[in-house]
Amino acid sequence: MEDGPCGPARADTGQPGRDSDRGPAADPGGPFDRLYPQESGESALQQLHAQLANPLPYDLDELDLSEYRDLAPQWQDWGKVRAACGRMAVAVFDHVCEGR
Repeated sequence: MEDGPCGPARADTGQPGRDSDRGPAADPGGPFDRLYPQESGESALQQLHAQLANPLPYDLDELDLSEYRDLAPQWQDWGKVRAACGRMAVAVFDHVCEGR
C-alpha cells in the first residue's frame, strides 16, 4: 500500500485518506466523487485537480478570449486564466489535505 500525496493510504481501501472509522473528514473528496462517479472508478476530485493544475483546452490555438461576449477583461488573457486555475488547484489540494 502506497502513501498518497496527503499522507498514508487508508488501511481499508489502500486509497489516500484516513481509515474509515475517523468520520466524514476521512473521505474529503467523497461527496464530490459520489456526485460525479467515473466509469473508471477513479476519483472525480483528483481528475478536477489535475485539469485545474494543467488546463489545456482542445481549441487553445484558435482561442481568442476577447471574442467572448461579456467576459470580464481580467479573464480575456489565457495566462491569467491559467494562473487562476493553478491557484484553484492548490486550494482544492489544500482542502483535501486539511480534511484528512
